[in-house]
Amino acid sequence: MLWGLTATHSDTTETHQHDLHELVVCLSDSGTFFIDGTAYDYYPGRTLFIPGGTPHHLTATSTVPAKTLFICIAPSSIKQYLPANATNLIQQVLSKPQASEPSHSVSGDVLEVSAKIQKAIKSTSPLAQELFAALFNQLIVLHCMSCVGNASNHNDDQHNPMEEITQWLQKNFVADISTDSLAAKANMSRSVFSRHFRKHTGMSLMEYCLKLRSNAAATTLATSDLGVTQVAYDAGFSNLSHFHRIFKRHYNMAPGEYRKFLRTQGMQAQQQ
Repeated sequence: MLWGLTATHSDTTETHQHDLHELVVCLSDSGTFFIDGTAYDYYPGRTLFIPGGTPHHLTATSTVPAKTLFICIAPSSIKQYLPANATNLIQQVLSKPQASEPSHSVSGDVLEVSAKIQKAIKSTSPLAQELFAALFNQLIVLHCMSCVGNASNHNDDQHNPMEEITQWLQKNFVADISTDSLAAKANMSRSVFSRHFRKHTGMSLMEYCLKLRSNAAATTLATSDLGVTQVAYDAGFSNLSHFHRIFKRHYNMAPGEYRKFLRTQGMQAQQQ
């Protein structure tokens, strides 16, 4: 048994579970899928595998609906749709809930195969089911490649593009930085880059840059007699009032008060 459908959701579905395995393909930038209590954000080309019997639900809003391709298959049938020379490896990946984090090129392949599957589902040809099965074979392999590759990358930060990006930012935080330029540097789409960056650092690109700039300003305030305005500009802030607001958010006091406090106490800058 193998069947699929494309749906657009504008609200939250009820938590449910069923005996069938389910492969979910995210076709939009909006939506969050919850699998056994764990949240996975949507971005185009991301795939999620839900083993039979696993509770799950989808959340979306009317202003930003979530578009999804759902493919369901009976556990007793899945083996016949897997490539014979990789069946054991793929079944290991599919033994538990898995969310892929594909590269830009793989997510493009996923979307291309998904578009063909949607056409096959609508086709009235007597061979449409055979085409669907062949395309599902490709899709499940792409999903497993992303999951296996992602696990490998986590064990090797040297080749983690986010590690390279953060190291670059630590040296160039005063530069004119944009999400688009860094996404291109990491060879990712804007949405994929933003998700990977937040997962790696725990904050958005803007938050991370402001933290680096505030820390640099704090060090300069503690170790030099430069005026506050010059300290702000040297740290990458182009607006003085914005600098005061961000600095106070990180250090709970204005820049001038921070410098006075450190010198009164004979302390060095403590980065937050």
